[in-house]
Amino acid sequence: MRKLIVVASVAASLLLGCDQKSTDKRETLSEALVAKSLSNMVPVQGGEFLMGDFGPLVGQKLPFSINQDDKVLHKVVL
Repeated sequence: MRKLIVVASVAASLLLGCDQKSTDKRETLSEALVAKSLSNMVPVQGGEFLMGDFGPLVGQKLPFSINQDDKVLHKVVL
């Protein structure tokens, strides 16, 4: 019986130890991602503004972007 307890304790220690390393690595990667994301952010003042392709409003009224997923000019409220 004592041998079974020792084997179970060693197995539990190994399993818990392996899990801790992957959790630490995941936490470190998560913190790095958050830090990088925050460093790329800029403050935006609340209010209303126009967002989208301004091309049709100026010059030859051509779009500024050739991307198909660009939105038409629209009002945004923050």
